[in-house]
Amino acid sequence: DSSFGAVMAENMLDRMLLLRETIPNLNIHVSLECFKSCIHAWTKTRNSKDNKNRKQERIERILNLMTSNGIADISCFSMAINSYSDVVGSSDVTSKVVSLLDRMERHYGIHPDTRILNAVLFILSNNVSVSSN
Repeated sequence: DSSFGAVMAENMLDRMLLLRETIPNLNIHVSLECFKSCIHAWTKTRNSKDNKNRKQERIERILNLMTSNGIADISCFSMAINSYSDVVGSSDVTSKVVSLLDRMERHYGIHPDTRILNAVLFILSNNVSVSSN
């Protein structure tokens, strides 16, 4: 299973967050790199029919953990948005991508760069052509 490494990375992140919460004296710092590594690991898993939706759910979960811990980073949002190109044709792709873009700008003040806008345009244009067939 190509998701083994991603699952292990996510489990380690969960343990670090749990330890930090339950034993504050340990002074565990969960950095941006921890979240970024987990998202990156999930983006690198193979796209089997069963794994595509799971992959999206896991990336979204890690992004939510990251932002709820006060960390917002354009590269993590970029990886999350780009990962939706794997599931073009799903009915909720457009709303999820637009929601991520909105969240990135409104809540965190991160303005999309050219790579993100290109990815959004690619996803939306392909999703429209799939939906209209």
